[in-house]
Amino acid sequence: MAKTGPKGPSKYTPEYLEELAKKLEEWIIIRTNFWLGDFAVENDMNRHDLAKIAKKNEKLFRTYKKAKQIQENRLVKLGVDKRSNPAFIIFTLKNVANWRDNKELTGAGGEPIIVQVIDFHKKQQEK
Repeated sequence: MAKTGPKGPSKYTPEYLEELAKKLEEWIIIRTNFWLGDFAVENDMNRHDLAKIAKKNEKLFRTYKKAKQIQENRLVKLGVDKRSNPAFIIFTLKNVANWRDNKELTGAGGEPIIVQVIDFHKKQQEK
């Protein structure tokens, strides 16, 4: 039975979520499909809702995680393509795939390198 909310019964029944998982599986295998926001809009929702809804159904959740990985892989491939804008791809990966710049420096043995920044002008005044 569908939950009833302030806007009436929820359309996100178990049957609907199973069907949505099947649609996503079929949609993501098409090579030109990689932006999950497009899939969400095509299915009358926004991409943030898709992420929330995916958690309500095991099959949809697994399919969504796989689609996210495919999305990331395709964005990386676009990033190395000379016809694309690598800066935009990096920005997109940071926002949709949680990529981050690594700020930790390591030495030859894998140990962290400690960098001390000294204020040159302050050091001169101390002399």
